[in-house]
Amino acid sequence: MASKIKIKNKTKNNKLFYYLFQFLFRNMGLKQILGLLGSILNISLQLSPIPEIYNGFKRMDIKSLTISYFVVGITQGIFWIGYGLNISDIVVYGPNITIYALFTIYLNVTIYVKVRYKLFFLTNIPLAILCYFSCEYFSSSINVVSATIVSIFWQTTNVETMRLALKHHDSAYINLLLSIVTFCCFVIMAIYSLLIDAYVMFIPYFYGSILNFINIYIYCWCQNKISRNNCFINLLSSLLKVEDTYENDKDIKNPEFMKDEKNNNLI
Repeated sequence: MASKIKIKNKTKNNKLFYYLFQFLFRNMGLKQILGLLGSILNISLQLSPIPEIYNGFKRMDIKSLTISYFVVGITQGIFWIGYGLNISDIVVYGPNITIYALFTIYLNVTIYVKVRYKLFFLTNIPLAILCYFSCEYFSSSINVVSATIVSIFWQTTNVETMRLALKHHDSAYINLLLSIVTFCCFVIMAIYSLLIDAYVMFIPYFYGSILNFINIYIYCWCQNKISRNNCFINLLSSLLKVEDTYENDKDIKNPEFMKDEKNNNLI
């Protein structure tokens, strides 16, 4: 009887997914489907800092997340909200409203843990004023160009984790799951931006997808799934000014030193 009930439940679930996909593809075009998937992935990515923020708040010690990281994240979200409202596209402004709300919470918790209220007014009020002007007064061109510049700067913070992973030949510096989800999200949003003719918006998503692809590639290299003597890795090492420390670096021989450097440098 139990096995029959399980089979019935499986068939019901299969039918549910079938009808869901049928509804999506019949009533939504490619642009709408990509927009929906991109929005879901984008919002889910913004939930990833919650465990670290929660644990850091309990310990009153947040080392790997910085105040500047959240301020820049909120700033680029504000410009995307303004641009999304300018062009009346919920796929653009919807997830970024979530970013603004969640990152404001993360920022205030981080400020409370690190400096105890001293920067509340210096950060929240200017960001709220910027959000008002972006939504009410800035044109779509000002918003999208500003959002693109700030987004590229924000995503470039990942370069430091790449450098540390290459230097120490250690995949622990890279969150593989987060890199894969971010890569998929950025590729989808890059395609979506081309479909809505938002070519400036395409730039940061394309740039972010390349960075996350490199992250995944470095992770596989650190796990010995790619040849050590790799011309692409050698090129990255030279660009990031990473010396070959695999053989005789004291940091490799001293795991405690590596732990401290991870805590101090990871963003």
